[in-house]
Amino acid sequence: MRQVRVGDIVRVKAQSLFDGISIGVRIRRDAADTVVEYFQRRLAAPIYRSMVRECVGIEMAGTS
Repeated sequence: MRQVRVGDIVRVKAQSLFDGISIGVRIRRDAADTVVEYFQRRLAAPIYRSMVRECVGIEMAGTS
C-alpha cells in the first residue's frame, strides 16, 4: 500500500486481494464534506488513449 498527500488531498494505492488489480482511493475536503473517489487501474482501449493524448496535447500547447 502507498499513500501520497498533496495539500489536503490524500491518495492511497494498493493491490486488490482478489485479482491483484491496482485499486485506489482519493480523499479530499469539499466545503463541509469529505469527497471519496475510488478508482481501478486498467488498460484503456486504443481509442480512449488517443483521445486523452489529443486533449493533453491541446492543453500543453495552450500553456506555452
